[in-house]
Amino acid sequence: MGADRGRRPWAAPAFIVGLPLAWSLLAGFRFGQADTIYTAWRGGAAIPALALDEIWRVITAPLLHVDPVHLGVNVTLLAVVVIMARRVPGFPLLLVAALSAWTATAAGVLTRPGWALGASAAFYGLVGGVAAAAMRDRAQRPLAGKILVVAFVAIALGPGDRPAHLIGLVTGAVFAYLPSRGVVSRGLHGVVLTLVLAGVGFGLMHADDPPQRWRAVNTGESTLQVPDHWVAAAAVGPCAEIYTDGLRAACALSAAQTAGLDEQLTEMGYHPAAPESDGLWTIRPWTRVVGTGTLLFGVRNSPVRTVLLTVGSDGGLAPWLAPARFSP
Repeated sequence: MGADRGRRPWAAPAFIVGLPLAWSLLAGFRFGQADTIYTAWRGGAAIPALALDEIWRVITAPLLHVDPVHLGVNVTLLAVVVIMARRVPGFPLLLVAALSAWTATAAGVLTRPGWALGASAAFYGLVGGVAAAAMRDRAQRPLAGKILVVAFVAIALGPGDRPAHLIGLVTGAVFAYLPSRGVVSRGLHGVVLTLVLAGVGFGLMHADDPPQRWRAVNTGESTLQVPDHWVAAAAVGPCAEIYTDGLRAACALSAAQTAGLDEQLTEMGYHPAAPESDGLWTIRPWTRVVGTGTLLFGVRNSPVRTVLLTVGSDGGLAPWLAPARFSP
């Protein structure tokens, strides 16, 4: 795209602005009835627990916005900075936007917990790239300094993931020195476009299939079967220890630990639904409007055993997310 800028001058800008808009709207259309966490998980957001198993999320995470305001602000800011960048001769627009966003996303999921999503790192990458390009011209250096001051203030005082924004700004300035024409440029653009297509393809094919590998773990006084890639996390509510994939979490409770459980869940903002029994298990769903959504509380009738499962939302209740699968 950088090499063919003269023939298709708006191809790269349309791609940079249009793809996050299209992907976010697609995710919202597909998973709009679910809550934010589930939409993020199914829509391709990146998270440490899946960093290596589903590396394609590094590609899709910068495209995803699960909140209309977040999407509107980022797309508008991207459009503004893309117009600025196009005025810089020889600016590798697509390379700076994509590589700075991917670098910031990868660094985020490898160094800290939590979800990574949104195109703000690409925005700051383009800002850093424009500032670096302006620094090459002695007459434009005061403008570059003003751009960087405004960017640092926005990162420090603005909302969002500050480390990711800072990484985007710095890496964007570095990637601005990549060539925008010639054989090397065409090769780099080919690699970037291939990665985008691969990431989007994996994201579209992603399904909530049951994990193949499970393992036994201890959660307080009890044991539990969990998918092999789930990791231990801090205790929540009545659980002594939970295991999670970043969206759902599970823990096992002994009979003694269930004493007063109804009161604890009520204090956490959950509202109970009618229990359902299949003769072996009694399942009682609890829901709350804000936060983690639906919670399943399953009691094995004989012998007495309790498994507490939390999931991101009603939409996150895949068929394999059943207490019986988690019981040893």
